[in-house]
Amino acid sequence: MNSTDLREVLESRSADSAEHVMHHLRLHGVRAKVRRRRRQRVAAWAAAGVAVALASAAAVVTSGSPAPAPAGPPTLAGFPEYAQGARAI
Repeated sequence: MNSTDLREVLESRSADSAEHVMHHLRLHGVRAKVRRRRRQRVAAWAAAGVAVALASAAAVVTSGSPAPAPAGPPTLAGFPEYAQGARAI
């Protein structure tokens, strides 16, 4: 086999057939779907992470304020002798 024969054989084998082109188009479509699904997953996880961060920040902010101190002994309408459901004499 000389170099011209080899060149002809290689050119005939490397010529793009319709089947070969369709295969590449199909692969391109599959890769596009995989990339789109991957971006959607990353976006969903990022949104979940932001939601968790905001919820934990809100919990820290609301729990950071001290509870009001009691004003004194429990009273009923301002009268301590009636506190706790009984009259203290």
